[in-house]
Amino acid sequence: MKTFAQVVLLSAVALTSVACTPTHMAAPADLAANGEELDVSNRSQFSGALADESFEVGPYQVTDVNRKWDISSETSVPGFTANTSSGGFSYQFHGLDTDYAGRCEVDSDQNDFHLEGGGTLSFQFAQLACSCHSDRSRAALVIDNSDSRGNASVTTSGGRYELSSVYDLEGGGTSSDPAGYRADAPDGALGAVDVTHPGRIWLRSGLSDVEREQASCLFAGLMLYQPGAAQ
Repeated sequence: MKTFAQVVLLSAVALTSVACTPTHMAAPADLAANGEELDVSNRSQFSGALADESFEVGPYQVTDVNRKWDISSETSVPGFTANTSSGGFSYQFHGLDTDYAGRCEVDSDQNDFHLEGGGTLSFQFAQLACSCHSDRSRAALVIDNSDSRGNASVTTSGGRYELSSVYDLEGGGTSSDPAGYRADAPDGALGAVDVTHPGRIWLRSGLSDVEREQASCLFAGLMLYQPGAAQ
């Protein structure tokens, strides 16, 4: 027979275990069934100027995460013309045969992104704007909260996708903040990303190697993004 003290101790351990159980975004049914899942590995729980935030995502590597990048003293996110920005971070994304420079600006008042082959994507009062570019291609991600409707999108070499927040959690239930995001077009999804630590990425089957890497690079930026924290 257990003593009262033992029962209290076991109950405390059980409650601690439940409280510390990590919650993750629920896997998107369509992409989980017919797409490709990229797991994240070797990602530290720590972040900041003194932390090594490098990690692997599937066959790719994210390195050189720099949260001390000063937008005011460097060229802005490639392809963007920023009037004002309150912060940002940069990182390197290593594809299988192409490396991408990833940069994200936070709380920019107005930016223009010049698309490959001409055209300009403009947005104002963006919460987050990210760019991944290599010598051969570039892609962009925008989360714009300038009005009650919101406007979020991903633009890759394959086209433009609407970006939506996901609040559903594994095992049922929902979170108050986005647990992840997914990018969709009328003809199908690009993919989705779980931004809870350590993170996961799902990609639609049949993407070109270039679009696959562009999407993974931009989704890595979303995993590194820390809303409400100093970037």
